[in-house]
This record gives sequence, C-alpha cells and structure tokens, in this order.
Amino acid sequence: MNIDAGSYQVVFENAMQELVRFVNQNYPNSKRYIIADSNTMEFCLPVIDKYLAEIKVEQQVFSMEPGEDSKSIDLAHQLWENFTDLEITRGDLILNIGGGVVSDLGGFVAATYKRGVDVINIPTTLLAMADASVGGKVGVNFHQLKNQLGYFSNPKGVFIHPEFLNTLPDREFVSGYAEMLKHALIADANSWDKMKIQGAPSVEFVTGLLPQSVAIKNSFVTQDPLDKGIRKTLNFGHTIGHAIETLFMDSDTEVLHGEAVAAGMICAAYISNKQAGLSDSSLKEISNVLNTVFDLEFVSWLMAENLALPLKHDKKNAGSTLQFVLISEPGKAVYDQEVSMELALESFEYVQDVVGGE
Repeated sequence: MNIDAGSYQVVFENAMQELVRFVNQNYPNSKRYIIADSNTMEFCLPVIDKYLAEIKVEQQVFSMEPGEDSKSIDLAHQLWENFTDLEITRGDLILNIGGGVVSDLGGFVAATYKRGVDVINIPTTLLAMADASVGGKVGVNFHQLKNQLGYFSNPKGVFIHPEFLNTLPDREFVSGYAEMLKHALIADANSWDKMKIQGAPSVEFVTGLLPQSVAIKNSFVTQDPLDKGIRKTLNFGHTIGHAIETLFMDSDTEVLHGEAVAAGMICAAYISNKQAGLSDSSLKEISNVLNTVFDLEFVSWLMAENLALPLKHDKKNAGSTLQFVLISEPGKAVYDQEVSMELALESFEYVQDVVGGE
C-alpha cells in the first residue's frame, strides 16, 4: 500500500508507527516544530499523542486558525519570526499536521527559511490525503489570488492515518472526495464506475480507494514534477473551481475547495462535450453524480460574467488564452486545451441550470 514518490514515500501501512521510526532514525537530535490548525489541535492531535510521545526531543507547536485566510504572507511572516526566535536550523524538522492549508503554508515557510528546512506531512483531512500533501506544491494566497506565491518543495515523507477521517465534519469529508472523483475522471474509468454507483462516500469506501487515488496523482507528479506537461492534467475542474474560490474569498459565505472544484468539473465536462468528444450521456452522468454528492447551491449566487476577471489571472493560462483540462470519456483526459471565455462562462450557466433542476 505504500507509494514510492521518488525522493520520499507515501506511507499508509502502520503509518504512525512508521512515522516514529522514521523521525527517530533520521532526526534523533533535531528540534521538532509542529504546525497545525485549531481543529487539528482539538480533534486530531489527541489521536496520535501516544505516537508523538515516542518521538525523541520535545516538540514546539504553532497553532493557527483553519481556512484559506491563514494561507497568507502575514502568517508566513509570523512563522519565519518564530523559526528565527527558536533558532531553527536546516538540520531541524517541521511536521505539518493538518489539512491542505497547513501543508501549503508550512511547506512554503519551511522551503524559504534558510533555503530549506526538512518537512514531513501528516494529512488529517481527506483533501490533504488525496491531494494537497502529495506533489510538492507549496504556497500562499496573495492579492486575493489563490496560490499566487509558491514553490516546488517535496516533503521527506507523507504519513497517512485514515483514522483521522472519522474526526471530520461531513461537509469537510465530502469536500475532499472531489479530488478522488477528479483522479478517477482523468485516469481511472474503473474507479469512476465504482464511485458513480456509490454516490455519497463513506469512510470505509474512501479508505479502500484512497491508495489507488493517491497513486494516480503520484504517477502524474513523478512524470512531470515541475508541472510543465502531463501533470497539468491534475487541474481538471480547477480552472473555474479556483475562480469560484477567488470570488468567495472575502465573502461571509464559505465555499470549500472541493465544492468549488466539483462545480468546476461539471463546467469542464460541459466544455468537453462541446469540443473534446465527451458524450451527452457521460455529461449527464457526471453532472448528476457531482450535483448529488455536493451541495452546489452557491453557484446560483454568482453571475457568470463575474468569473471573467479571475479566469484571466489563472496561472495556467498561456498569455491571454484560457487553458483547460478536458476529457473525451471518463478516464481519458487531454490538457492545454484552448477554450474561449464565452464557452467558459456558458459552462458555468450550464452548472447553474443543473443545480436549479432545469
């Protein structure tokens, strides 16, 4: 079940015992600095306290508020100051224990401090297990644009403990499932067939499918670590998904990453039907599954034309040309597909119709 990611391993089997062995063997005298959010502190650290107690040398813990607002330069600055005050060196170790925000922020701060401090990721959300903690992308939001500042920096290990899934609120759990659905739609028709029959996910179902889902992401990452070619396939649903997240970033309405990506995948499926050969029946099937699994009511609160500005700033664009990942059928994807702004906005109107039952 463990996955070789090149310079590190993604560990599923006896993950917490392996974490203790790995840290004590490789960092016996190093300072340990744990980065976690308040949810992780309350619900997840107690689950693994007995394992952390077996790690030699006392750990320092930095707790932050959960959510995208914490993925900021201001919080990165606080962490750099803490590292400096504690005299963290390049021989020390950062443990990111939490969701994608924790691994993105913690990885970015560690990679830029003294040109790099080693990091281990211990993902506690389904989103982080399936996506954020694997692949080496770290960064923060800037000027209301998601992941505008970032870097490629691999962890020294990722240790996945599925028991954490039982600590998640239902909405957070389902949000993370979006990335697993994405992996199936771009590369694994067999998994898609299982997922469309399953409907709403259970922890047991997800736990069984998670290693295969992570292996799909790892396959793209190891082929293209710097995201210049085939790894772009992993952006399926993210072009419009990120634009939606950007529009809600300063809103009182919380839209989770997976929810935005689910809407973005319906958009991408619609565009795929128009210009990549996706059948009408597959479009309907994908739309129905995603609209059933996720609460997408938020799409009715946006006007399609509001998406134009964040779409123009999407970092995946080639100049002024929108670049999308499309699928010809479930399990078969193509990247770097030029899409007009008109069709992109039209696809969002289609999602609004799906959610509205039209």
